[in-house]
Amino acid sequence: MAALQSRANRLLSNLPFSLVKRKFGSSRLISQKHSEEIQVGNGLLSFETGEIAQFANGSVFISMGETNVLSTIVSGKGDAIKDFLPLTVDYMEKKYAQGVIPGTFNRREGPPRERELLVGRVIDRSIRPLFPAGFYTDVQVMASVLSSDGKYDPDVMAANATSAALMISDIPWAGPVGVIRIGRVDGKLITNPTMEELMLGDLNLVYSCIRDKTMMIEMQSRGISERDLDAALRQAQREAEQILEPQIRLAAKVGKQKRVYKLSTISNRTMEKVKSLSEAPIEAVFTDPTYGKFERGEALDKITQNVRKVLDEECDEESLQVLPKAVDSVRKQIVRKRILEKELRVDGRRLDEVRPLYSRCGNLPSVRGSSLFSRGDTQVLSAVTLGAPGDAQRLDSLVGPSTKHFMLHYSFPPYSINEIGKVGGLNRREVGHEAALKFEWIRCGFDDSASTELCVIPGRQRRLWWYIKGFLAWQISVEFKLPRMINCSRKPPDTGNLAEKALIGVLPKTNEYAYSIRVNSEVMASDGSTSMATVCAGSLALMHAGVPIEEHVAGLSIGLVSEIDPSTGMIKDYRILTDILGLEDHLGDIDFKIAGTKKAVTAIQLDMKPAGIPLEIICQCLEPALKGRLQIIDHMEQVITSPRHEFDRNSPQIVTLKFHNDSLWRLIGPQGVRKRKIEEETGARISIGEGTLSVHAKNQTSLEKALEKVIFIP
Repeated sequence: MAALQSRANRLLSNLPFSLVKRKFGSSRLISQKHSEEIQVGNGLLSFETGEIAQFANGSVFISMGETNVLSTIVSGKGDAIKDFLPLTVDYMEKKYAQGVIPGTFNRREGPPRERELLVGRVIDRSIRPLFPAGFYTDVQVMASVLSSDGKYDPDVMAANATSAALMISDIPWAGPVGVIRIGRVDGKLITNPTMEELMLGDLNLVYSCIRDKTMMIEMQSRGISERDLDAALRQAQREAEQILEPQIRLAAKVGKQKRVYKLSTISNRTMEKVKSLSEAPIEAVFTDPTYGKFERGEALDKITQNVRKVLDEECDEESLQVLPKAVDSVRKQIVRKRILEKELRVDGRRLDEVRPLYSRCGNLPSVRGSSLFSRGDTQVLSAVTLGAPGDAQRLDSLVGPSTKHFMLHYSFPPYSINEIGKVGGLNRREVGHEAALKFEWIRCGFDDSASTELCVIPGRQRRLWWYIKGFLAWQISVEFKLPRMINCSRKPPDTGNLAEKALIGVLPKTNEYAYSIRVNSEVMASDGSTSMATVCAGSLALMHAGVPIEEHVAGLSIGLVSEIDPSTGMIKDYRILTDILGLEDHLGDIDFKIAGTKKAVTAIQLDMKPAGIPLEIICQCLEPALKGRLQIIDHMEQVITSPRHEFDRNSPQIVTLKFHNDSLWRLIGPQGVRKRKIEEETGARISIGEGTLSVHAKNQTSLEKALEKVIFIP
């Protein structure tokens, strides 16, 4: 019997992999493995499916060199009961991908890092517009970096793998999408640059598209002219389109049929009924430019309530269920029609007109640099803090630099939009992602009758650990629930990160200006493009703080309203809007944020609602953006034209001195005793570099005391 069993095992081992059945559970055969390859720049991009994560609706393993990314797609079951697409995109970089154990206390990865949130947002913006209208079933994307050699950034690979996974899945989706990165070194554009080339170059452009249409743009530069940017975008379109074909071939090999889903749509009867009740009063509100943001909102809400009363009297439950969405569709039709036919905007401005501007510097006397910037009803307060080189932020990503000397932290309090909300913690709007980040509670209970609740907040793990450690010392039972991200229908922009990219392009290099710089952006009021207002306020505050930037950076958001030919699906008419309101962002087609100096563009970000816009139209947006940017910079230069050199005695002071290394060792003293003593006596902070010593003091008096002790050390 044993001989027969051994012989059977040998026979099984010689069977093809695709014919071996599972030992336990279902007898479903293992899926056949399929692959496709394409040359992208100097790298070979490989798509594979059928071997890993077979239970997902779609899974693709993508490789370039020794970097591997797995993207999986899973959709919910049953009919949708929501009025929005609950799409969740999770991008994860785990330390094992580079053979490293995390340095955290429990040696595990913590909550999503800033970079992971931002990459997830890039993927989300590339794929979201291609889902069918009315498709409201839960969809989760999980893109995991499994191996990284550090040569290529895996973010673009994750986006392409996600597109391919959607293509081979049974989820309805109008892809594929091709995603490419373009760099520039010594004036030459490079397709699919390595991390080393990105560090040497002055351009980092991430571009996604479908055939003949743009889907998403992210760009950071140390300064690129509109003409060169146009050329880079056109090269990106050509290169990205080549990545579409292997995805189409891979989907054909898999041969999975798209599942039939129930789409949530508004019936023609309901739409016509709501339109007849609300069209005239809504148009009256939009034709009155004297309305402010909240007055207009209150008037529109009142119209909705009046329509609701009529429907309640008629007991029209079908219309009541979709009333908010139907009224929003009526608003959209009215606003777009007025712009296309009459070139009239809701606040009475011309299509290329920037809202009224106001700004000033020095409104916060106790900080190094400060400014207040207003454009229309949008207002941002910025403050600049300078620190030692050791104050730089330590990054923990698989690729890129290990530290960051320039940080822009963006805060969007609820009062800025006249709302009540929870304050504290970090959310995806402030980091730069698509929805608020909420966390499950951790319950630490003494017994079943009494408990204390703590919330896991990114960046606060150390404090949370001490709380839990104290509880454990008293032998308290602790039940952990891992953080869970909840998708939200509201889709804020990549605000903080975008403004940081825009300003970093004009900052001096670290070897020329070694200080760590932190810009705090506090949104005081919001009605469209607080990220671009943050750029303007940040530029003013940096000059007021004495940071040696040569010229101002400003930004504004460009919108688009288009009309589609129903027979061909092509755009037959469109209007470009300069400096859009929040309402125009919501009811329009694109939100194209462009920031830069008078001579060059430093950062752009493109979000869109339709399933792609022709690149030709996108490039036409660059000219009105430049005109608006020049107008804003002219206004900013009336406030401050160059970095400030004179400082008040009560403002923070920084001085850098050069010393011989032997003198520095004497200053530090055994185990840093002498350095700590000076800091305690003067209140200043001392930072030691290679042959340099920096003194950071809260005011001139503290600085003078510290310098006196430092200079007279033998």
